[in-house]
Amino acid sequence: DERNPNSVMAAIHQARENCRTFRDLLPAEFWERLNTLFLFVREHAGISSDSRHARYAFLSEVISRRHALVGLLISSMSQDNVYQFIKLGRNMERADMTSRIVDVTSAVILPQDHGLQKTTGASLWLGVLRAMSAFEMYRRHVSVQVHSNQVVNYLLKDGKFPRSMKYCMGEMEVALAHLPNTGVPSEAVRRARRRLDALKLVNLRPDLLHEYLDQAQKDLAMVHRTIQGTYFARDASGFDDMPKGLHLSAVQA
Repeated sequence: DERNPNSVMAAIHQARENCRTFRDLLPAEFWERLNTLFLFVREHAGISSDSRHARYAFLSEVISRRHALVGLLISSMSQDNVYQFIKLGRNMERADMTSRIVDVTSAVILPQDHGLQKTTGASLWLGVLRAMSAFEMYRRHVSVQVHSNQVVNYLLKDGKFPRSMKYCMGEMEVALAHLPNTGVPSEAVRRARRRLDALKLVNLRPDLLHEYLDQAQKDLAMVHRTIQGTYFARDASGFDDMPKGLHLSAVQA
C-alpha cells in the first residue's frame, strides 16, 4: 500500500523520487536499475500476497536487486562528498533498523519465563539473524548455539559486522571525517557511541534494554538533525555550494 509510508512500495517510490532530485550526481546505471526495481515492485507487489511461495519469491527478488544497487554505488562512485552523505544515510538507517529489530524481538522473548525462553527464544533469534544476513557470521565469531544475550550483544556491539549498531556508528564517523564543518554532527555520533559502549548486556533486564534502545533511536534522530542543520537547511553553512533546502532523506539509500 503506497499510502503506508513504511510499505515496500512507498519506500522504493520515495527512494526513486529522492534520486530524481540529484540524478546527475549518480551513475546513470544506478538510476536505470532503481527505476527498473520500482517498475518491478509496482507490477508484482499485488500478486505477492497470493501465496507464501509468491511472497517469498517477490521479497527475495527485491532484496537481491537492492543489494545490487548498493554494490553498484560502492563500486562505481567516486569517494567524494556525495558518496560520504550516502554512506552516512545508509549507516544511520541500518543502525536505527537494527535497534528496532532487537527492541521488538527482546520485548517478545525476554519477559518470558526461563523455560519458555529456551524453547521459543532460540528460534526467534535465529530468524532475526537470518533476516539480517548475520547467521553465518554469528556462528563464525560468537557461537554455534543461539543465545539471546549473545545475539543482542553481537547485533549491538560487534565492531566488524556491517549491520551492528557499533559498526554503523563507526562508519558514520568515518564518513563525517571526510566532510568539512563536522564538529556538531561528529559529537552527536560520539555521544551515541559512548552510550552504546557503556551498555552492559550481561543479565540485562528487558526494561533497561528497551530504555537504552529507545534512547539510541533518539540519539540517531539527533545525529540526523545536526547533519540536516549543518549541511541541508536553508541557512546551513557546511558547504558554500550545497543546494539549500534539500532534505537529508534525499541522500539516504
